[in-house]
Amino acid sequence: LVVGNVLMRQILNKPILGTYEIVGYFTAMGISFALARCAVQNGHIALDYLVNKFPAKLRLGAEIVVHAISFCFWIMASWHMFKYGQSLMASGVVSPTAQVPVYLIVYLSAIGLFSLCLVPLERFLNCSLTAVKGFAVNIFPQQPALPQPRPVQERR
Repeated sequence: LVVGNVLMRQILNKPILGTYEIVGYFTAMGISFALARCAVQNGHIALDYLVNKFPAKLRLGAEIVVHAISFCFWIMASWHMFKYGQSLMASGVVSPTAQVPVYLIVYLSAIGLFSLCLVPLERFLNCSLTAVKGFAVNIFPQQPALPQPRPVQERR
């Protein structure tokens, strides 16, 4: 879309109207859906230098608390995004140039945030089961490691 807009602007002197808005909406949706995938893969920054020095039981307790707080935060964020989408739908707000209903983008972002809140919920339940029963059930199994390239052997 961006390349097409640049080419249309330069060649035909007719830009694609609403490119800036549509690219912004696609970016917002892409980020909101990518957050859950990143969380499943533990791709977010973790500041666990101090926690790793705790004894195992205290570390497990800290993880339970952190995952519970994280779940509560993300479920509230997704709920408020959903409510915000309802208010935009009721008022009929559309984007200025492309006339796209903004509530659709907000609803999709709320779905992305809701999918993110499922990750700390699973980890909270997993840590709680580990603390109580001594075993864990991984709903989101770890991704297998990528195969390492073979070392290049020198010719003799």
